[in-house]
Amino acid sequence: KLPSGSKSRGLGGETSIEPFVAGGMIFGDYHLLADAAYEWTLNAPGSGERKQQVSAGLAVGYELTDRFLPLLEFKTVRMVRGENGDGPKLRRKGQAYLTPGFNFELLEGTTLRFGVQLPVTHAREFDYSIHMGLSIEF
Repeated sequence: KLPSGSKSRGLGGETSIEPFVAGGMIFGDYHLLADAAYEWTLNAPGSGERKQQVSAGLAVGYELTDRFLPLLEFKTVRMVRGENGDGPKLRRKGQAYLTPGFNFELLEGTTLRFGVQLPVTHAREFDYSIHMGLSIEF
């Protein structure tokens, strides 16, 4: 993960390393996906201890057409070390998020992904997060 904003305006973000494992299966028109990750933040804001967190997610999608797959993901995150800057104290608190979204195949081997991650617990790092991506297979 790399920062994606202006550091002088307080939008610099964090640089981190996040090894993960992900897998999925298809049952007829249903797609089941799961992932787990452990993240080490390399440049946490402030001078405190570097943030580390563990996360796990489960998503279910239904193939409406050959090209369009709406999905819903449930993700849990738990910070095990450090703090998240000036935000709420999240160390050892369980965060949970729901992400409704979709995958749309634009062309053969090219998929547009979009979702909005929404918190479902009081312990949270953000109010919502937009996820977008474009996958191109060669």
